[in-house]
Amino acid sequence: MPDIIVRVKTKEQFRCIPETKAIRTLIVDASCLDLIKQKKKEEKDRKYYLQFPDILKESKAGLQEALLQEAENFDGLVVRNFDQLGLLRSFQKEGGRIPEIIGDSFLYSYNPEALAFYRDFFPAIRWVLSDELTDKEAQNLIKKADTDDFIYKVYGYQTLMVTNQCIRRNYQGCRKGEPEPLRFTDEKNNAFYAVNDCTNCYNLIYNGQPTMMLDKLQYKEDRFFVDGTEYPSLLIDFTIEKENEIAQILGLVEKILKSEPVVLEGNYTRGHHYKGVE
Repeated sequence: MPDIIVRVKTKEQFRCIPETKAIRTLIVDASCLDLIKQKKKEEKDRKYYLQFPDILKESKAGLQEALLQEAENFDGLVVRNFDQLGLLRSFQKEGGRIPEIIGDSFLYSYNPEALAFYRDFFPAIRWVLSDELTDKEAQNLIKKADTDDFIYKVYGYQTLMVTNQCIRRNYQGCRKGEPEPLRFTDEKNNAFYAVNDCTNCYNLIYNGQPTMMLDKLQYKEDRFFVDGTEYPSLLIDFTIEKENEIAQILGLVEKILKSEPVVLEGNYTRGHHYKGVE
C-alpha cells in the first residue's frame, strides 16, 4: 500500500489517531515526545517522524540540542527551513546519526537544482510539495527531477505566516499554554486562525479554510491518483482540528480505500492546486 502520512501537532490529536495499517507514517510535534516513546515500541509497523519547530531561536538552543539527541529514536525528521538543515549538517559532522528526512513545504524545493543540492548532503530526503505550486507545476517538477520522493498534501490548513509577534499577547495579554486558536478576520471578512506555540514563543497564522483534495483522490490497484496523476505518498495535515473533525477526515480516507463515493461537507478551499500564486 502507498504511504499515507498523518501529521499531528498536539497530544490530543495524537491520541485520536487510530491504530490502522492504512496510516503507515505518523509525524509528531516535539510537544508529544513523552507520549510517543512507548507507543513507538508497541507499533512495529508504523514509522514515526519527529517534527522540528517552525523556526529556530538562539534562546532555545537547549531545546534544539535535545531534539537532535532524540532523533536517533525516530525513523525520520521533518525539517521546516534551511536553518534546520544547517543544524543537522553540523550534528552530522560531529558524528550524530541522521535518519530519513522530510523537507516540509516551506523548504525551498521549486526546481531540480535545489533538490540536487539537498541530496548532496542528505541522500535520504523526501519533500512535501510546496503549497504554492499548482498540480501542473508539481507534475513538471516531478518529471524534471526524475524521482518520486515527493509527498502530496491532500488535506490541511495552510500556514500563511510564522511570526514572533504573538497576536494573542498583543491583544489579550500573554496566555501561556492557551490551546484554543484565536480566530480573526481581515477587511474583506476572510477568516484566519492564530495558534500559539508557547514553548518557542511564536504564532502560526493559518488560512481560515482547510485545503481539501480528498474528493479528487482515487485508489486503484494499490495506488493513489489525484486527477489522474499517481502519487506514492500522501499527507493529511492536522493542525487545529478537534477529535470529531479528525474522525470525519479519516473516515473519508477509509471510504476512498473502499472505493466508496466521497461527499465533502463544510467550507474548504482548493488552495493553489489549480490556480497559481498571483
